[in-house]
Amino acid sequence: MRSLLPGARPDDPKSKKKDTCSILDGFYDEKNSTVYVLDLLAWNNQPMTDCDTEFRYFWLQSQFVENPELGVISKKNKIKFSLLPKIPCSPDELNKFMMTYPYFENNSPAMDGLLFYHKHAHYISGETPLVVWLFPYMVQEILGNGKLLSCYVEVCFLTNLTFMKQEISL
Repeated sequence: MRSLLPGARPDDPKSKKKDTCSILDGFYDEKNSTVYVLDLLAWNNQPMTDCDTEFRYFWLQSQFVENPELGVISKKNKIKFSLLPKIPCSPDELNKFMMTYPYFENNSPAMDGLLFYHKHAHYISGETPLVVWLFPYMVQEILGNGKLLSCYVEVCFLTNLTFMKQEISL
């Protein structure tokens, strides 16, 4: 897809090499024509997978500040890129985050979960204990503290404890 990311346009005069690339980890929201960026694997042919999580996010933030046009749809940028918010995993910061609804304007994208990254982890493809995904309703149960707005609680979901009790009784 053509965009203003380094290496995404072969006709870009800034690209000194024609084999330049940037690789982001994220998801595409077709409704908003937006790629929500979670992580970074390479930027302008510079591999970032051996860098820790904090550095990769610092680098991403820096590049988005230097290139604000990435967040705007234009002739040269067919989709916009948006960094998802990152917060420290402290009780106060997590409570503040979980007490905000909707977190995004017009609830788009709707928040369906939280990713917890180990701040010193290198990028690892696939499953790893250094990155954990939790649905919003699981935050209190797994982390054992915090507040949660009722809009994040799904009645149809069972807590892990309830699920395990049902499995044992079968």
